[in-house]
Amino acid sequence: MFAFAAAGSLPSVADFSFHQTTRITGGVVTRFPGASKPSEYTVLVKGHRVAFINPHSAEIVDSEKGTTTRVDFDSKTFSVTSLGEDQQDMRFKASTDETGQTKTIGTVETTESILKVTMEGSDPQTSPIEMASDVWLAPVAGFEEVRAFYSEIAEKLGYVPGQNSAVFTRRPDLMKGLAGVVVEMAKIDGAPLEVTTRMGGSGSAVQFQPAAGSSVSRASSPGFGRGRRSVQPSGDDATGATSRGAPLLEMRTELSGLSTAPVEDSKFEIPAGFKQVDPGMSPRRR
Repeated sequence: MFAFAAAGSLPSVADFSFHQTTRITGGVVTRFPGASKPSEYTVLVKGHRVAFINPHSAEIVDSEKGTTTRVDFDSKTFSVTSLGEDQQDMRFKASTDETGQTKTIGTVETTESILKVTMEGSDPQTSPIEMASDVWLAPVAGFEEVRAFYSEIAEKLGYVPGQNSAVFTRRPDLMKGLAGVVVEMAKIDGAPLEVTTRMGGSGSAVQFQPAAGSSVSRASSPGFGRGRRSVQPSGDDATGATSRGAPLLEMRTELSGLSTAPVEDSKFEIPAGFKQVDPGMSPRRR
């Protein structure tokens, strides 16, 4: 997992690709139908474009054109929206602890950082959403640009492509929170090969405990969107269960197959014969 300038102002990024798998592993949202299904995408980055592709769908963001294109391979349709049309204002506070812990993922040695993020609402009656991520990072050549680009997209869109729609269409406040986590995570050096994230209301049991002797490496003041209308997260989930106590959500994201091999331009093109539909008519992202 991974701020957005005006469309077209992002730097061009060298070719990069990886496989991303996200699983909902706990929390109240596991009650939602389809919550247990993993979200698996091939992520392709080339120039001003990034694509999230699986056998059923694709989401292609082009910062130079200022568009997001959603493709449904099953219905052979696609829709196009302008960057910023889906954007939601957000305000965050964040801090990072470097724990000094290491572990090997595959053949790569990673180091642990714990990221804490709070998404605040302007309504004093609304409880903030607290988020914590246990992040295992490795130095990967070429990923620095990808990390920054991915972060810019998350801030501009106000959500993170490639996630479980069964959960996040029902709890859009959690998706906005996840976008904030991605933006803050991009400020940490390294590729996040494994990330476990918990989200909940104020007082929820979401925090990971840093190892003894860990050092605070960064603390950010209120994040992007300061001075704008803030997200209004709900205090209860869609099923009526309270968000206090148990986390609303726990999820785990893993990256693998990171590569700087050339990415084909055709991967960002609409297949021949596909019909354009209005964005509101597009099938739900899978």
